[in-house]
Amino acid sequence: MFAAAGITAPPKTYAELLADCAKLKAKNTTPFVVGGGKDAFPTVLPLTGTVGTDVYRKDPDWMLKRRDGSVKFAEPDFVGALTKVGDLAHKGYIDPKMVSLDYAATEQAFLKGKGAMYPMGSWFAASGDKSPIKDDIGVFPWPTDDGSELLPEYTGGGLDVNAHSKNLDAAKKFALAFQLDKTNLDASVKSDALFPAIKGYTPPTGMGPVFTESYDLWTKAVKDKATVKAFAWETGGDALLPGVDAKVFAATQDVILGRKSPQAAAAYLDDEWKKAS
Repeated sequence: MFAAAGITAPPKTYAELLADCAKLKAKNTTPFVVGGGKDAFPTVLPLTGTVGTDVYRKDPDWMLKRRDGSVKFAEPDFVGALTKVGDLAHKGYIDPKMVSLDYAATEQAFLKGKGAMYPMGSWFAASGDKSPIKDDIGVFPWPTDDGSELLPEYTGGGLDVNAHSKNLDAAKKFALAFQLDKTNLDASVKSDALFPAIKGYTPPTGMGPVFTESYDLWTKAVKDKATVKAFAWETGGDALLPGVDAKVFAATQDVILGRKSPQAAAAYLDDEWKKAS
């Protein structure tokens, strides 16, 4: 699709991304596949990208500040991130009809050629590498305005052990042994395209091209210290308040569908934050 539109390389800057979208649309190709439906969360991935480039890049601790009340959603940087997503929809680069598709249907829409780009987490590689088009899928991070390297990522937790476990030491020993066992780690890579954040770990040989390209991007960004947290995917003390993630998904859908302006959506999120706290 990129080649048919005269695009020879992935976009490095956000301006190049917009130019590529225009070229794709001119060839009657929908630039972005963005779903949601009953799962809702697929809608947030473009916002994860723009918050990373326009908010977290400037202030890596922005979410911590939102939790202590020193910043709000209805401030210029976050509204600007929402505005970028809304503009993609208003220019016809995101098909609003696809927002009704659930996660599985959204994935299939991309794999069946319903659009050229699919903002999604790296776990998509598990499905991408099982598809007939695996060798024709490329991977690139959401572009920054100036073209500098940046990758939103978030390291999840492993097994938790209850402090009141009857056999606490044995439970701790098992949890560590399970999580550090290469056979277990390799299985999670092969089945779910997970990136084990274990020092010295290397994935099994023979992984598919989508996984390999995604993993290489991540390892380079980590090495270059060019990562930020992934908005709406954080957990624990630097996460959205409980229940607010669903409100973020809904607000993003409203902006894409034109039901709320970016300013109104941000104000709505501040109201929901206040209720949740």
